[in-house]
Amino acid sequence: MVWLTSLLRVSILLLCTLSLVNTASPTIGLLQVSSPFRKALHFAPAWFGAVVLPTGRITAGVQYAGDACQCLVGRVSVRNKIALVDRGQCSFLQKAIHAEQAGALAVIIVNDTNEYFIMTDDGTRRTVGLHSFLVSKADGDAIKAALPCSPGQQTPCDSNSEGVTVSYGLGFAVRAQYRSL
Repeated sequence: MVWLTSLLRVSILLLCTLSLVNTASPTIGLLQVSSPFRKALHFAPAWFGAVVLPTGRITAGVQYAGDACQCLVGRVSVRNKIALVDRGQCSFLQKAIHAEQAGALAVIIVNDTNEYFIMTDDGTRRTVGLHSFLVSKADGDAIKAALPCSPGQQTPCDSNSEGVTVSYGLGFAVRAQYRSL
């Protein structure tokens, strides 16, 4: 039974990774900035947490949460939002756990380069139930720059912004364009 679960996870991750091959539009899952600008984001999935994307669309506001290596509860309000966190300082799983504990719907981890890879857990056997996405530095920086400014914020931001929303899920407004490898 364990081998079947592992095989299913590998198959799902392979299908999600195939979406990275197609630069026109993902064929399996979609992660998209909905406002203030519209952009489909290429992403790499996580080997932990919720692997299968939900059918349809989940749309929520984005909240920047730094590196999320410390508990976010009481520090950053990510409840019912998508937490945007920076890569580094702790494991991908630790970032996802802190986002989930604070009530986030999903976590987008901004890579420190423009490369993609499947995120793995840290070997601690801890679990997390939310979706985790890895996006490029360029895409992450574009989202950060569109977020509203907080007092004393050191990262680029938009003082006129009403916020950023992101949608994710399977098969919404996506034209399947299959390409052999």
